[in-house]
Amino acid sequence: SKCSAGDTDCRIANYTKALEFHPDDDVVLIDRGNAFHDKGDYRAAIRDYTEAIRIDPKDPIAYSNRGNSNYRAGDMKAAVEDYTRSLELDPKNGSLFNSRGLAYFDLDEHEKAIKDFSSFIAFAPK
Repeated sequence: SKCSAGDTDCRIANYTKALEFHPDDDVVLIDRGNAFHDKGDYRAAIRDYTEAIRIDPKDPIAYSNRGNSNYRAGDMKAAVEDYTRSLELDPKNGSLFNSRGLAYFDLDEHEKAIKDFSSFIAFAPK
């Protein structure tokens, strides 16, 4: 069914229905994870991203999105690991340096944070 903008429960229900027919569709899992993330249910989002990674371990989006949910859930070490893996798979995604830098900052690893922020600035000087 068609969901109104911002209706995360509707989106989750639609993706869950789609997964009944295509349980190994990593893209649908990522989309449902995004809906859970938008709802603030970071643990459910992490579960969906983790399953998407199991299906396609080379998808940088699943890692970066899981990093975002780990960050929001307060697990900075897991966020750093996810952002690092996503950067290995997609080194042109400069925004990941900013995300990882924020996680390093929260871990009081300031030198690593500054290095990542500097890399981010090099990607997006404006």
